[in-house]
Amino acid sequence: MRDGDSMKGNQPLSSLEEEYLQTFRLLGIASGPAKVDRINALENVLGFRLPAAYRAYLRVCRTHPPSALIGSSCTIDCIQFNYQGLKELLEEDETNFELPQPCVVFLMHQGYQFNYFPIDGTNDPVVFSFCEGDELPREWSKFSDWVRELRH
Repeated sequence: MRDGDSMKGNQPLSSLEEEYLQTFRLLGIASGPAKVDRINALENVLGFRLPAAYRAYLRVCRTHPPSALIGSSCTIDCIQFNYQGLKELLEEDETNFELPQPCVVFLMHQGYQFNYFPIDGTNDPVVFSFCEGDELPREWSKFSDWVRELRH
């Protein structure tokens, strides 16, 4: 776990979530915000708390993907479908790679590329991108770094 990332760190989770929310809004990626109640309901279904950075992302991009992700399934309603899609792709490709458990597959692009992060207790988790045919996934050190790349 990286310094400052603990969900029990010095700042309350809501304060951290608000910081990420403001950062993502300043990046100009807002497209269709989710209500906190909808995010909480998703957490109840999944059985775990989502990282603060991802909760903030959902609060700016729940119903519509940011313009850089048009054509990708990356809204709050796609999470469970994306997870199943990646599991099926890994089985079809007969890869030795296994998804960490638990994890959130937050993006699927055209059924051959998936982005996910492990649920490991950090507020800004490492992000992995797996494409069909890859042996190992690409990696970003933090979810917020992945979001910042949406502007490029």
